[in-house]
Amino acid sequence: MGKQIMLLLMTALLVLSACGTDEPDAEQDTADIPEETNVVDDDIEEEPEGKEEEEPEETEAEADEARDYANVITQLDREEVEDIIKSDAEADWEGDYQMQVFQIDTQTEAYEELLKLEIDDQVKETVLTNAFDYWEYDFQMVLFEYETQMEAYYELQTLDAESEIEQEILERAKSNWGDDYQMILYEYEMQLEAYEELQ
Repeated sequence: MGKQIMLLLMTALLVLSACGTDEPDAEQDTADIPEETNVVDDDIEEEPEGKEEEEPEETEAEADEARDYANVITQLDREEVEDIIKSDAEADWEGDYQMQVFQIDTQTEAYEELLKLEIDDQVKETVLTNAFDYWEYDFQMVLFEYETQMEAYYELQTLDAESEIEQEILERAKSNWGDDYQMILYEYEMQLEAYEELQ
């Protein structure tokens, strides 16, 4: 047992003396270490910044991947659409071939415009679907409804409703009209105008 203790002590002394003889190298190594550590620290500091910048992009990409927004018009059968446009024109303008041609042309043009719409968010998808549900194969009216609803939606996004009463009127209009942005905007403007007259 004494031999083992002596052996351990000698090993410890050898290790300590080896460290002592290599002091200049140890200092040089130590001097090198902070530089390497600094490089690592710099990398560490840069990573969170990079992550912060990348996170929103990843979130948007994940959201896009998680949800594909649909253009309801692209899901219609083209031949069926053409047949309906033609038969509607014939029914609307029986015997008036000039007006039949005019209606077919304008409805087809509106249909083509609707096919080109880029539906890349929930609002656009809902507005277009609602317009088609209401107007069905009257593509001129579907297009008109879509454009006017989106115009009203964008105007609502830029409203400067700062006062408590303005916010209250806006919230009430939203509650009353859901995703009918034209009516939300109309009610907001009419109610605000009436309120201001009463002051």
